[in-house]
Amino acid sequence: MLGAAAGEAAAVATPGGSGALRHAIATFLEPGQSLLTGSWFWGPYRTLADENERGLVTFRLFTDELAFDVDALDEALGSVIGRQGRALLILNDPCHNPTGYSMSPAEWTAVADVVRKHAAAAPVAVVLDNAYSAYGPAAGMAAALDALRGLADIATVMVAWSASKTFTHYGLRVGALVVLEHDEGERREIQAALTHACRGTWSNVNRGGLVAITRLLVDPTLRAAVDAERAQAVALLGRRVAAFNDAASEVGLRWPRYDGGFFTTVFAADAQGAAARLRERGVYVVPLPGGLRLGICALSVAEVQPTVAALAESLTT
Repeated sequence: MLGAAAGEAAAVATPGGSGALRHAIATFLEPGQSLLTGSWFWGPYRTLADENERGLVTFRLFTDELAFDVDALDEALGSVIGRQGRALLILNDPCHNPTGYSMSPAEWTAVADVVRKHAAAAPVAVVLDNAYSAYGPAAGMAAALDALRGLADIATVMVAWSASKTFTHYGLRVGALVVLEHDEGERREIQAALTHACRGTWSNVNRGGLVAITRLLVDPTLRAAVDAERAQAVALLGRRVAAFNDAASEVGLRWPRYDGGFFTTVFAADAQGAAARLRERGVYVVPLPGGLRLGICALSVAEVQPTVAALAESLTT
């Protein structure tokens, strides 16, 4: 995942990506402090923060042109540091949940510049939540890691990895938190803190899941087989994504750039009302403040167009 930088990383196994996020929040923020993430975010971020006596604040994720709002991040990061003297920033990319957005290399470069500026004044930790990265364009993950590796000299850089999703082993709950740290002394302290946190929460991760994932990673034959199987799933998902983008454009929906991942979000002023009208037609979406999250992963290619048509009608009724 981190390539040549892996030798300068601390890491622990966690019960899925959620466990990795839990450790990042509890280890790199003090009680009463708040994590920072985009205004569209996976709801359990708040649950994880609440459970660990931390807060959550957001920055506007998209500009009016539906690009990543770097200026809003800059302002919010400075504000958080001004209040609590440090910051923990969680970025879910590529294939952001719930919107499906993947940042461009230029956006990642701009984000890295913002983080570097603030990290020069106060401790800043950045978590890349890459839960769905295996199901989007490979270039998206490469852009994220290139930008983050360049920050490791001044900021704490972490990756919350979900083996459960990457290897379609959801029920086995296996993941990892990987922390990139150049300084050997700091790295040993981080490793000790994370190991202690594991023992004090879940003790050990599912052994069967660890064994299965390890075999898939280190056995060349098994790894090739699972990579081929996943590639078929990614190709199928890609056809659904393309069908959605075409159909949504035809009916004039408004949604963020979507080129991979399980979900996308269609913007809606009355999300609750639109969701209720869709339920009457047997179409189920997740209403969010300002939008409807749609699980493209749950649709066949043939079902995409009529679903989009239903979405459009629900928003104009």
